[in-house]
Amino acid sequence: HESAVQLRENDGAITLEQCFELYTKKTILDGDNTYYCGKCKEHVRGTKVLGVWKPADVMIIQLKRFGMQKYYGRHMPEKLTETVEFPLDGLDIGPYIADQAAAKAQPDKYIYDLFGVVNHIGHASFGHYTASIRKGEWINNWACCDPGDPKEAAKTASEGLGKPPAACLWEEYDDHRVRDIDAEAVVSKRAYILFYRRRGSPSC
Repeated sequence: HESAVQLRENDGAITLEQCFELYTKKTILDGDNTYYCGKCKEHVRGTKVLGVWKPADVMIIQLKRFGMQKYYGRHMPEKLTETVEFPLDGLDIGPYIADQAAAKAQPDKYIYDLFGVVNHIGHASFGHYTASIRKGEWINNWACCDPGDPKEAAKTASEGLGKPPAACLWEEYDDHRVRDIDAEAVVSKRAYILFYRRRGSPSC
């Protein structure tokens, strides 16, 4: 998508919100990209708009990490290593919903929290995958707790206590190795696929 090219040409950090904004931006179809109208039976100038049609309980976002670059007259695969800043909690996709009237009527319906990331280490032709997973379960999306003690977790949630999701511990899975990591380490240039869960949706 041309939005990936635009973001790479800009200086400064790239945010997930910027990716959404450019991806859902209106595109004029003209020149070689004119739209074929089934009614008038000819190619005409048109407008293309992408948007989120219906929010799912689990949203999976794949960042563009691979592309083609021309080297000495040949197109070769390349790894895109720009860091994309994405929120661990409170991702609001309301502005990118196709039905804006519905999005404004129920704004809380479009808030997501991150629970997992697939990371890619290496180059376009080879590499290694790891996963960053939010440790434990956050009851009602706002209580950080140990899944081994559901009664205590439910009590904490009912009292409105607990920590924000970002304060929960994270784990990194690298083949057979598992280690605790800080929340700050989750956002990196290795991030490839993001897994978000809608707030208020049932747990797996």
